[in-house]
Amino acid sequence: MEYHYDKNEVTVEPGQNLVETIHGLANRAVAAQKLDLDAAYAVTDENGQVRLVDTHELKTNIDSYEKKQVREKAKHGSLAVHSPQSFVDYLATHAMDGTEIWADVEHGKVTAIIDAYDGDSRGLRQHRVSLQLIHTDTWKEWEALDREYVRQAQLGDFIVDHYSEFVTPSAAKMLQHAMTFQATKNVDFTSVENVQNGERSISYIETIGEKQVAGQSSLPEQITFRTQIFEHGQLRMMYARWFFTIKDKTLLMKLLIDDVRETKRDEFRSICETIENGLDNIAADISFYYGTAPVINIY
Repeated sequence: MEYHYDKNEVTVEPGQNLVETIHGLANRAVAAQKLDLDAAYAVTDENGQVRLVDTHELKTNIDSYEKKQVREKAKHGSLAVHSPQSFVDYLATHAMDGTEIWADVEHGKVTAIIDAYDGDSRGLRQHRVSLQLIHTDTWKEWEALDREYVRQAQLGDFIVDHYSEFVTPSAAKMLQHAMTFQATKNVDFTSVENVQNGERSISYIETIGEKQVAGQSSLPEQITFRTQIFEHGQLRMMYARWFFTIKDKTLLMKLLIDDVRETKRDEFRSICETIENGLDNIAADISFYYGTAPVINIY
């Protein structure tokens, strides 16, 4: 005999349990219900077996997909600029309420996290711009000379290349010293002595043909020079001292620049102040911190 249920045709063979057939139809007729994600359900299958369905993994996958969609639609990327003005100009275009700036004095780097916060919630932190300061070629040459012994000819060439940066003694006076070093050849240095005028007297014997002629030259014990440490930075006054030694009748000289680390940190803080002053013309609410920038969010 045949039983009809809506549009579904069910055939009950002789000996088949009619109650089981009706029970199966009833299960098929149950209306679909909305499930709460991140919960577990006990479900009876068509064979009458109860099995556990956990929707936590489904919720995790959905959340991950939604976050990915948000991240892909939002501005993202890490950019680098090399001047304080470019840093401020970029923020003027892209900054929003909740933007954070982190100034890392130890590493000399400033990082802005454009999307640090979204209202009271933490933002994606995937849109960043950093100020990467570049040392000037002039400063790199001074720093290379710092605490390194060089011969008098090398020092003479250095003074010629940088004579305009000397403050005391004057550039003209230092240029005279350099020309003396460059002109003095085939010499055996004999001694270095302090003199009362703050200079070091350097004695030597120069061989000219078959003759040996005694001579003297001098260098100031201390110097002052002015140079630019970072591109787009300020000129900084630096102080240094000469040290001399004679090895195998060869004169070696070493320059010790005072307070290099402190001067570079002061210059970095000055650049940070320039940035902070530039923020006054930006409407967004931007926070400025001294420290290390947080890492990018990872989902």
